[in-house]
Amino acid sequence: TPNQPGRLYADPFVVLGNKGIAERRFDTLAEAVQRASHGDTIEIRGNGPFVTDPLDLGSKALTIRAGSGYVPLIRPSPPAVKAAAHLLRTEGGLMLEGLELHHEGLPENSDFRGLIGCFSAPLYLANCKLVVNAGKYAPNTWAVSATGFSRGQIRNCLIVAPGYGLTAGAQWKQTVGGSPSELPGISTLWARRKIEHLIDSRVA
Repeated sequence: TPNQPGRLYADPFVVLGNKGIAERRFDTLAEAVQRASHGDTIEIRGNGPFVTDPLDLGSKALTIRAGSGYVPLIRPSPPAVKAAAHLLRTEGGLMLEGLELHHEGLPENSDFRGLIGCFSAPLYLANCKLVVNAGKYAPNTWAVSATGFSRGQIRNCLIVAPGYGLTAGAQWKQTVGGSPSELPGISTLWARRKIEHLIDSRVA
C-alpha cells in the first residue's frame, strides 16, 4: 500500500500504556517523544509520510515501532535538512522496529551528521529501511553513528548511504553467517559496499 500523507491519520503516534496507564495519542512524533517516559514504547499507526524536526531523546530509553499493518515513513522537515544534527539522537537506548527513515546528506554548515546518533547507549534495529541521500560531502555521510556503546543488534534491515552505512566506536562481537568474531576498538566498521554483511550483525 503506498504511503499516504501523514495528515490523514488522526493522532497516529501512540505511547502505549502499561501498569494500568491508558495509551496516549499524539499528532507528531516530537510530542510523543516529549511525553513518553523511560522504557516506554511509541507505536506509529499510519504510513505517513511523517515529517519531523531533529529529535534528541536524551537519556530516555525508548522503543519506536510500526503499528500492526503499517509501514511508517519518517522524513526530515526543512529545518532538519538544514540543521547540523542527527534526525534521531539518543544517550539512553533506542529500539526501532518496522520503520522507514530518510535523511538528506550533510548541509554546508556541518561535517558531522547522520540519520541516527547513539552515544553510550544500546541500539537495536529490526525490519527497518534507512536511507540517506547524497549531499555536498557524500563520502562523509552515514546512516548510523554509534559511539561508546557496548551492545545492540541490526536485524533484517536495509541501509542505503552515500558514505558509510554504519560507524561504530566500541568493541563489537559480530555474528555473520553464524560465525562470531570480535572487532575491538574499531572506529569505522564497514563501508557502504559491505553493508549487506551487517544485516544480521550483533553487538553483545
